[in-house]
Amino acid sequence: NEGALWDCGPMAGLGAGGAPPLVRAVRELGAWRPPTVFITHPDLDHFGGLLDVVEPLGVQRVVTCPRFLKQAAEQPDGPAAFMARELARRGVEVRAAHAGAVFSIGDATLTLLSPPQDAAWPLDNDHSLVGLWAVAGHAQAMLLTGDVQDDAIAALARANPALHPTVLELPHHGSARAEALRWTLGLEPPVVLQSTGPLRANDPRWDGLRAGRGWYTTCVDGAAWVEFGRAGDVRSGSVRGGAALVPTDGERGR
Repeated sequence: NEGALWDCGPMAGLGAGGAPPLVRAVRELGAWRPPTVFITHPDLDHFGGLLDVVEPLGVQRVVTCPRFLKQAAEQPDGPAAFMARELARRGVEVRAAHAGAVFSIGDATLTLLSPPQDAAWPLDNDHSLVGLWAVAGHAQAMLLTGDVQDDAIAALARANPALHPTVLELPHHGSARAEALRWTLGLEPPVVLQSTGPLRANDPRWDGLRAGRGWYTTCVDGAAWVEFGRAGDVRSGSVRGGAALVPTDGERGR
């Protein structure tokens, strides 16, 4: 009862017993009823599967970016407005959050680094929630980035020069924009999670950054996972590959 989902895109087909695939995957992890879902921004590939999991996973609240609710208000016939209405009808709390908000989930702490409260960037992607997870003694365990692009990435880099997460969700599914390449190089993450289809898989522009890291691309490696041990150990792996220990900060020379 202390789990959370970060985004909830649609997944085709049904799992065992008629359950949606995401429900089955969550239950395989032993997280039967995570009550909180973070929806990074108003793009359907990030929230289109939410209604399928609300009841079976016992979702009680949805936290999203201010742009999501603004779009829902301004476009009453759009997908964001439909989702907001359906969640309200099902008794799910929906609230907006911005940089500086902190959430405690079990032993983990999530701090939002973006978007700023006064963000006025033109692209929905740049308004994505960006969250830094601290778990099991790792102050910068995992950085989840939604679909941030140039404006948000530049602001994040300026505001967080000492950011070096152990795990990075590659921004915008691995879109190899120059700003994203520079930012990832500076972050130096030992593990990279790239959620993408074939279009952005194995893009040669990322080749210089892949070497020496655990780099998991969903359409190639299948679902990936990272575990943070209380003793400071970190392991990562994927369903189509093996598991590996992740170097500690000291072993990386920092």
